[in-house]
Amino acid sequence: MSPLYNPYTDAKAIAAVRSNAETLAALVEGGNLLYLLTNAGWSSTVTGGGVVTRNLSSLILYTSTTTNSSALVAGEACFLGQGQAGMWWKPYWDRKLHIIFRVMPYHTDAAGVRRVQLKETTAIGALTGSGIGVRFDNLALVGESYGTELGEVDLATTFTAGLDKQIAIIHYPGSKIEWYVNGVLKGTQSIAAKIPSGAGAATANFVASVINGTSTTSIRIDISLVRIWQAES
Repeated sequence: MSPLYNPYTDAKAIAAVRSNAETLAALVEGGNLLYLLTNAGWSSTVTGGGVVTRNLSSLILYTSTTTNSSALVAGEACFLGQGQAGMWWKPYWDRKLHIIFRVMPYHTDAAGVRRVQLKETTAIGALTGSGIGVRFDNLALVGESYGTELGEVDLATTFTAGLDKQIAIIHYPGSKIEWYVNGVLKGTQSIAAKIPSGAGAATANFVASVINGTSTTSIRIDISLVRIWQAES
């Protein structure tokens, strides 16, 4: 009988761990990695009885059963402009950017809209200036981006209410934006006018929101494990 496999003593396993660790170290050293804690430092705006709950690593947003009620939470994603004089709090869209988070839409409402965005405003609704994000039309996922005009990409993904998935958005400056769901590429934006570029004009904000629509159903969205990485140069 062959001896039991021990990953702590196996030479190949040890080499793989060292290689991965070195890759991670290089990645962190070569850029700015933000892990957004969600229990503090956020502002909330609610209408019609909406509710925002902030936990250590998750955000929960509810509308009420009132038509057109809404909930929004926003937090500053500072240091994305690090290295520019007086610009550490503004995004710099000419560096490669990864936005990663888990999201779980609850309930269904044909008129309900949920968004998760990185942008230069805290306003609710579609992007009207430089930014990147996703939108849920009920449970169907759409990629949104804005350079000098709004872009939308059908991500051919319909979530199941109450089931979370990982979203990863990768912004390649001046080239394209890719949207991944659980590691699978679902859509690409390659039209320059719809890709943010250059130095930002205002604070970078991570914003999540939910709008009830015209139904009397309470609509909920959960966002967790928010990570943002941007290249140093």
